[in-house]
Amino acid sequence: MTTRATAHLVLISAVLMAACIRPEPDTSRHTDLVYWNGIYYQAPFGSTGRPLSDEDLGPEQFRVNTRVERGTTPLTDRDAGWVPAGSPVFAVVGYRTSFRLAARHDGRLFLYESAPNAAAQRGADLLDIEGRVVAIALLSSLVPESLVTRLDDRTRVDELVHLVSVAPVDLSGPWGVEGGPGKSILVSFELADGTRTVRGYNRVRGVLSDVIYVGGEFKTAIESLISTSPCSQC
Repeated sequence: MTTRATAHLVLISAVLMAACIRPEPDTSRHTDLVYWNGIYYQAPFGSTGRPLSDEDLGPEQFRVNTRVERGTTPLTDRDAGWVPAGSPVFAVVGYRTSFRLAARHDGRLFLYESAPNAAAQRGADLLDIEGRVVAIALLSSLVPESLVTRLDDRTRVDELVHLVSVAPVDLSGPWGVEGGPGKSILVSFELADGTRTVRGYNRVRGVLSDVIYVGGEFKTAIESLISTSPCSQC
């Protein structure tokens, strides 16, 4: 084989190898979130109770700078995953902006709730709900939207919500609920305005929303409620 032919084969091989290792197009996408003042706000994945209306909107807080399409591109201040650039983001009447915001996309008004962040020191910094909860529902983490039991004794509800509000926040982890029966459950706080906020609760470690270390009396109360329910998928 001539030197020229050999060189030609080497070139073809290099092109083929490059084609094989060429990265696929980045089709990843952010979830429906906004980033503001060092806090990620996520549109809840499940039901938030009644839909929001214009009457729920407080003052405009900011306008979205950029709608960041690609999931591998980090959001910077006032960016969003799905809310279009230039769209206003509002406070929600009755709640601190460190907990809830609201914005529109695709013809609908969406609620956004804060994710754990470095500014949070206690439960109330992540869940601004004390004095607003009318009932606490426990939902199965194994069967979506499946009710385990519900507590609507307002005195007892207020006591448990207060325990959440004063509980310490620890961002060090481990994060994530533990899978399998008896290890986790969803806690739905039903609010007086008809909305609700839902957080995962790790029954093994006594941790709400990954970082709120309620433990103690709250853990005892949750286990007592579960023990009196007929649920077989808890």
